[in-house]
Amino acid sequence: MVVLVHAPHLDYSSGRALVQSMRARANPQLREEEAGHAWVYLRGIHNGEVVEWEGGHTGAFGEIAPIPGVGVKNLIQYGYVDPTPEQKLSPRHEPNPAKYMWVTYHDGMFQPDSGAHPATFAARYDLSPEQFARVLDYAMNYDYSSYCIIDHQCAAFVGEIVQVAGHYLEHEVSVPIEKSVKILGHHVQLWEDPQYSILTFSSPDVLERSLKQAVWQGEARPALSWYQHRMRARRYL
Repeated sequence: MVVLVHAPHLDYSSGRALVQSMRARANPQLREEEAGHAWVYLRGIHNGEVVEWEGGHTGAFGEIAPIPGVGVKNLIQYGYVDPTPEQKLSPRHEPNPAKYMWVTYHDGMFQPDSGAHPATFAARYDLSPEQFARVLDYAMNYDYSSYCIIDHQCAAFVGEIVQVAGHYLEHEVSVPIEKSVKILGHHVQLWEDPQYSILTFSSPDVLERSLKQAVWQGEARPALSWYQHRMRARRYL
């Protein structure tokens, strides 16, 4: 089992700093804020056959429901996550626009391979046949259809996979959310209920640091060079 991360090394000191660092690292071609990614490569024997599996979890595409940033913005401006033209004409006050960051989306899916993300670090774990069977079963039966920033996304998926294999990696970070922010010279409220004052979620950055620690402690072996060589070889097939 090889655990892979694309860690963008974001600023987690505050919600505003996090968004700004994501925008600063955005892909100009895709026009997407950069949040990084994490995924798993598996290779072993299952039911007498060689099995090779690689992928992760992705979602929140904005087709079924607005993406997080848009949903929060709509709640601030209109009081509705996805306002109709009539609701835009009659906006209401939403005291906790930040609550949209806790929403579960239903457009999640299995992301094959790396999803075009460049790996910044990779670590290999050697598994017993029993461990491999458990991990493969978990990956094949995981609920990819649901996606939630706080507990059901790519880095959380990888953290769970590693735990099923009998290991442990830190992967969560807590970010303080400002009660109000200044936008175009106006202060807008993000939350009234303190439960929305801290956002805890799994991060590829934290996962990368924990993977490096696992390699340093001898629990895993570095695998980035192997993965990059494999990717180059596949391009010429």
